[in-house]
Amino acid sequence: MFKELLTRNTRVKLIRIDDTPCEMGEEAYRLVVRSDGTAELFFASPRGRLYAERALGLLTDGNGTLVCEAEDSPAFALRGVIEGFYGRPYSMRQRKDLLAFLAEHRMNAYFYAPKDDLYHRDLWREEYPQPLLKSLAELISEAKALGIAFYFCLSPGKDFCFSKEEDYALLMKKFGQLQAVGAEDFALLFDDIPPELSEEDRPRFSSAGEAQCYAANFVNRHLKHRDALVFCPTDYFRNTDTPYRRAIKQYLDEDIRVFWTGYHTVAEVIPERDCREAKEDYGHRLLLWDNYPVNDFEPKQRLYFGAVCNRTRKIAAYHDGCIVNPSALWECSKIALAAAAEWMWDPERYDEEAAYERAVREQLGTSPEARFFADLNRSSVLRRYPGNEARFAAEDWEFLDGYYARYEHTVKELPEQCRRELAAELAPLFRWGEAECALYRAMREGKPVADLLCAMEAFPLRTADQSLFSYLAARGEKDITFKERPVYWDTERSKT
Repeated sequence: MFKELLTRNTRVKLIRIDDTPCEMGEEAYRLVVRSDGTAELFFASPRGRLYAERALGLLTDGNGTLVCEAEDSPAFALRGVIEGFYGRPYSMRQRKDLLAFLAEHRMNAYFYAPKDDLYHRDLWREEYPQPLLKSLAELISEAKALGIAFYFCLSPGKDFCFSKEEDYALLMKKFGQLQAVGAEDFALLFDDIPPELSEEDRPRFSSAGEAQCYAANFVNRHLKHRDALVFCPTDYFRNTDTPYRRAIKQYLDEDIRVFWTGYHTVAEVIPERDCREAKEDYGHRLLLWDNYPVNDFEPKQRLYFGAVCNRTRKIAAYHDGCIVNPSALWECSKIALAAAAEWMWDPERYDEEAAYERAVREQLGTSPEARFFADLNRSSVLRRYPGNEARFAAEDWEFLDGYYARYEHTVKELPEQCRRELAAELAPLFRWGEAECALYRAMREGKPVADLLCAMEAFPLRTADQSLFSYLAARGEKDITFKERPVYWDTERSKT
């Protein structure tokens, strides 16, 4: 919770808070509670004050305040979420809840970049209709009130003509539309497009990298922005030097920050050597775009509740910030995001298990059913957790009967314990659990299971453990297992 906390076994009545600015790092704070009952908060920014006041609240109860001294500061200057997934974008209500969630979990940035917002990507040349623009203006205002930096992102790369002045004018007009309603931070994204120049652009530019740098530099020099412009390159993953990255190093303005995702689009591991090589290869200040817990890749039926892991504890030394990409199911993303917020604040002292436990309790509740259900969905693209394969292989029916009895109890009881919005998103997964328990009972009673398997194959969400279905497939039943996303880092590392 704190990088440093010193206490004495004395409680006193809190009578005064002196807000005293001082020279400290951005968002750092120092909290001193003295024996005379006064508290002093030292900070250098409004966010630092907010975090100090929350820390004071944690140390205060109805009987008084611990005499103590606490000091804390984040490892990453920029910490937040990018709405950057493929699929139905969040509603404005969900986005306002997202902003409140960020503030509550000490994150400070929201990147607006929904792939399926037509005006963000496919129709980037067209201005936002007034009703949608009004909603975005309200969102920007809400972000400012909460101390959250709102980054408006534009992704014009599918058909941007780098040699046409008209396209640059339209680009600036679109950014200007959002600037007029309060946007102060911006990003230009060229991810997920072919890395080649069009016939029209080839006479003017030597490569796609040079052309994209020209466009980013144009925006950087002509658009007023509060913080550094953020640029997402087409070559946004891997840890190798490439001609594209040499162009970034040569042509991109020095003050522009560059997104990358690790050695792969979803990086199961980010060792220090990858960070060091990426910083060297790009030649610019980096932001990590961490694609977790997003699930818009195959298999799309999975949710990922596990806490972020397998990132070097020295990661903040190579990045100005970290932005995580949630799934289209906002409520279901909160477990992983709550743990990620702890990691982003202090990766050196981050405790994966403790962060996961706190996130589960916060989002699903404190009941035994909550933890059991969360563990069913903990297996992730970042780490595999064992299922019941060994139990089925040994035909350990005593254990499995008890397991499925508990599973059935959980999916019946937990929906009533969840928040309404979360229960609605999890409803398909609860139905899957009911169907899996019914399938297990049918198998144990020697009843036909073919129809049940056929029905379950079409379910939109599944839990991680496929051992029951593998067991049935081995006995000649329909195989409805699916392949988890492959783990790349063992086989495709180009540097050692």
